[in-house]
Amino acid sequence: MKTFRLSKLFPSLLLGSVLLTAAEGAASDRVDLAEFLDEDSTFLFLVRDMPELESGFSESAFGELMENEDLRQFLSSIVDRDVDAEMDESADGGKPEGLFGDVAKEQWEQYGHLFDGALAFGLTAPSFDGKNFEEWSPDKGGHFFILGEFAGTEEDFSEFLDPWSDERPENLLPGQEPYLYDEDFMGYTLHVEEVLNEEGALVRRNGWALVDGILVLAEPMESLRDVVARIADPSEGGGIGQSDRFLDVKDRAGDGDVLLYLDLEELARIMGKGMEIGMNRSLAEGGNPLGIEPAKVVEAIGLGALDSLHLSVNFGAEESVVRGGLSYSEKKGVLNLLSYGEGPIPYSSLPPEDAVSSSVGRVRWNEVWSGIKEMLGEISPNLTIMLEMTRKNFERTTGVDFERSLIGALGEETVTYATLRETSDPEGDDLMLLDSVIAIQLRDPNGFNLAIEGVKGMFGLDAFFEETNFGGATIFTSAQAMPGDPESYVSYALTGDYFLFATGKGGLLQDAVSRMNGRDSGFWNRPDVQEVVAELPPEAVGASYSDLGLLLGNMIDVAIAVRSQDPEAEEIPEGVRNLSKGDLFPHFVITGQVPDEDGFFFESLILPMERLEQ
Repeated sequence: MKTFRLSKLFPSLLLGSVLLTAAEGAASDRVDLAEFLDEDSTFLFLVRDMPELESGFSESAFGELMENEDLRQFLSSIVDRDVDAEMDESADGGKPEGLFGDVAKEQWEQYGHLFDGALAFGLTAPSFDGKNFEEWSPDKGGHFFILGEFAGTEEDFSEFLDPWSDERPENLLPGQEPYLYDEDFMGYTLHVEEVLNEEGALVRRNGWALVDGILVLAEPMESLRDVVARIADPSEGGGIGQSDRFLDVKDRAGDGDVLLYLDLEELARIMGKGMEIGMNRSLAEGGNPLGIEPAKVVEAIGLGALDSLHLSVNFGAEESVVRGGLSYSEKKGVLNLLSYGEGPIPYSSLPPEDAVSSSVGRVRWNEVWSGIKEMLGEISPNLTIMLEMTRKNFERTTGVDFERSLIGALGEETVTYATLRETSDPEGDDLMLLDSVIAIQLRDPNGFNLAIEGVKGMFGLDAFFEETNFGGATIFTSAQAMPGDPESYVSYALTGDYFLFATGKGGLLQDAVSRMNGRDSGFWNRPDVQEVVAELPPEAVGASYSDLGLLLGNMIDVAIAVRSQDPEAEEIPEGVRNLSKGDLFPHFVITGQVPDEDGFFFESLILPMERLEQ
């Protein structure tokens, strides 16, 4: 039987299953493959049902997007070059088949329908001894898993594996030799591969098996045997599917077509150890006048409080629904930035009707500031002393109480938005630039105004701004445009009970003040927007909106610009260069934020722009 290098097959299965093939046929009785994966799995990607995924994805906005040949060509050039082409050179100088290549596509077209049910990808992070990561080897370190319901035979899968088989010289390094054999385990046949280098040392050992209609691929062999044992005898237990943490994630994620899960507790432990090593090295080289202890830094920023991260997607022709969240044991360190207030979402009239993005919600700025102070104090008492000295100096110079007049004056209601500003560069090319505004409700407008004037006086910024009055508001605009953008200015205003800050074209805040005076205008008050908002979770305390077509276009432009700087990159075709223009992805996303004591969660609706036709 054919065997394989799992690191090569993993991305082909993951991308190919969604983008290259249709798993035909009716949905099968669903098997929860998480029941068979290691309880300490660090990363999971679960497909609920391949036929349903293919059907939902192909009918969704994303399926339509992936039918764009120019986009597929662009993605192929990125993935095949940056992933596959960076894999080891083969013995004969060739390179492995690309993820979007003809061979991969042909294999999926011929055998993809045999993956007729659930599919799962798993990874267990390597252990960390505080000094060095253990080698990623057959006997220690991280483990790979791929599980899937499979309607074919062992011969079918062996033939599917053929392009990635280590029996092919192009899939091996010079001097490497594969050894294939079968092993009997609990009445099932394990197809095993060992690869040795030219010194005869073991490079890797992995294998696969077909167990009661479930295909299992794993590295190292210990993992394969563990998974096979759980399938053969479910009473063995030990799978992540029954862990309290994962069950809570599934409950929050709902019945999505795909589910991504990350065990942040283990990842945070590894990251923390890495941070300690890096900081110890830096402090040893540069001195440590603040008396910072790296272990306390890791604890103070809240890494130890992280539990898990999840994201689920349910694809549909009319709408796609994304649910996700960050779970934690306590709100600590940087997690204090997620301090949201209670009450109904403040659907402000400030964002204009043509906003390309906007967010509205309630932020407890005093809790954010208290959390930052607490974090700095835990990192080092010296940082608290420095912060206190800075505060006293500010208050002595300005005569303003920093915490009461500046931080304490901030209310909870917070609104942001961005609008598109079309302009042209000197060569006549159209450019898409964004103007942005943030508004924060004020508890004490007079105290906040005194604090702002104190800051300006302390740093000599009075001459930097020009003052104008408009609609009962005082607007301060920078006398000079921002560097690199002659049409963009910094401005702020105090109007009624709000502080507004903007970067963009002149007159941006004048428009904002006009809408605020109107009270019943703006993006969030549009009837079509209110209709969509009604579909968000009723317990949401914040909402956001983004034009996905514009966002995708900007991302493509950036990617093209980066690729254009690579002298070894192939010339980018004109069709690819024009991807960001026109209606490549005429859809938007609207999201409701739902924080609770266990974490921060959200639900997003991805809908066609025609839903917002007025």
